Amino acid sequence: MYKKFEETRIRIKNIDWLNKEEDKPSHAILLFEFYRRRAIFLDHLSISTPVRRAFHSAAKESGIQLPIDIEAICPELELIKDDWLVKWTCLFSLEWAYLIDQKNPVALQFQDMYDPIIELFKRGGRVQYHHADIICGRLGRSRIPSSSLSSYEPKDIRNELLDEMDNAWYYNQILEKNYLLNLTIEEDSAEKIAANLLEQLRDCKATLGDSVIIQTTLGELLLKNKIHAYKQLRIVKTELEQFKMDDLKILLPNAEKEDLSFRIKRVLTSLKEI
Repeated sequence: MYKKFEETRIRIKNIDWLNKEEDKPSHAILLFEFYRRRAIFLDHLSISTPVRRAFHSAAKESGIQLPIDIEAICPELELIKDDWLVKWTCLFSLEWAYLIDQKNPVALQFQDMYDPIIELFKRGGRVQYHHADIICGRLGRSRIPSSSLSSYEPKDIRNELLDEMDNAWYYNQILEKNYLLNLTIEEDSAEKIAANLLEQLRDCKATLGDSVIIQTTLGELLLKNKIHAYKQLRIVKTELEQFKMDDLKILLPNAEKEDLSFRIKRVLTSLKEI
């Protein structure tokens, strides 16, 4: 009877609220998609400024008084410390989930409205008010979701695509910072370093096990850090020269395919003389 409500409770309970990671690429996509869905909902209710807000209770906006006290029966909300807007938003999503289970027509029509923002929290993003804006890391948006957002195409927020975006970010934030920047690179250890990097990349979830992504990233890292592992760089060059985008084993959005194609061309240009 309370399927959606319990699912939402579990999602919130399973979020690591101590894990805060700013400016992951998925955050911008998820925040935009949340604003887009909220704009469509608010247009449906003919809600305009100044009461038109991105972060607000859809239940109250719909004029519905819930017969239960969500805060009283959901202790998982107490796991959220010092982020009152985040806590309120999770409360709003639980209210909406309850109404979905009650077969409320408006809630059923807009049942996925809060999904993008809960996913953003799961991926380490947080939101807060700053004057007239909402701040999420280095992102800033108006508190008011413009009606113009209703005309935009929905963003693809499937987990595999968001993971691909965020994992590319992890290469720069984690791999280079924690490994490469602490290396003492010597000429005679270049091939050993390259082998170590290759092993890390194969184990890293960001590559999704795809050989061309592994080799492209390895080539970028070796070139950027002037690691003269010529044997491994020749292997990189050969594999990238033979690669065709149709050979890609994983699903990527067109923008990511274009980015990968650009990265491959850039690496091959740098390896022209090897």
